[in-house]
Amino acid sequence: MRTTFEYQRADSPTNAVDLVAALGDDGRYVAGGTDLYLDWKNGRRLGTVVDISHLRELDYIEPGEGVIRIGALTSLRTLEHLATTDNVRASLAALARVMCTPQTRTLGTVGGNLANSSAAADLPPLLAALGATVKTVGPGGERMIAAEDVAAGAKRSTLAGAELITEVAIPVDSAVATSVHRATRTSLDIALVISAASLTLDGNGQVTGARIFLGSVGPRPIRATGAEALLVGKSLEELTAELLQQSGALAAAASTPIDDVRGSAAYRQHTTAVLTARALSDAVGQLREGKWAA
Repeated sequence: MRTTFEYQRADSPTNAVDLVAALGDDGRYVAGGTDLYLDWKNGRRLGTVVDISHLRELDYIEPGEGVIRIGALTSLRTLEHLATTDNVRASLAALARVMCTPQTRTLGTVGGNLANSSAAADLPPLLAALGATVKTVGPGGERMIAAEDVAAGAKRSTLAGAELITEVAIPVDSAVATSVHRATRTSLDIALVISAASLTLDGNGQVTGARIFLGSVGPRPIRATGAEALLVGKSLEELTAELLQQSGALAAAASTPIDDVRGSAAYRQHTTAVLTARALSDAVGQLREGKWAA
């Protein structure tokens, strides 16, 4: 049964924070509302929603020196149409194109995908693999959070009270290659498994950094540190298909999937190994081609 709720409209990010802070546990932000309204249709009580969807100052993509800054209200559709001129834009655009329906992509936002902290959210594993930082504003002012630290568990974030995500900052480095793969039952289904990987190469052709994050196989994005350690210090020549498969197997071992109506834990774990190896293979291919070299 749907319940009634109150509606307020903010006129700035700080005003939105003030409104939600005054409401306490009864206040919630709404932008695209793709998850919030689904919860409401399923009977969840909303209390008072504070509308921030019209705050254009949070809808932007600003390239800078070695960084891309993305406003929290930037839509998934905007990401989908990014010019693929570097590893960050290319990976974001590729992922956005396979997220949800075209109609939903016009509504869903970058900030909402992070703040909702769904275990199957698509952006958090990729943003974590890219080393992104999330800016927030709250009653106590601004703070920065690593993208991998936003989710505390399924549908639980580390955001405190009225804290609002305002921006995501992603480093851009031509020595970094990134890829993300996801598996679904149908093209419009939420992900069964997400694997995002990035590799950093030094001037001598050695891997100096690896970041592998998994989604939809645990209550929050999982970092596969064992899989990463296998790759660091290796030369491009040493990154063979067999080694990448071993890294994928270590990633699968780090996952903690469950059985549900969409798939078994065993299937998800097997798929994690396969998708991680594929993401790493894509990243290695980019490095060998010098795809993002300046």
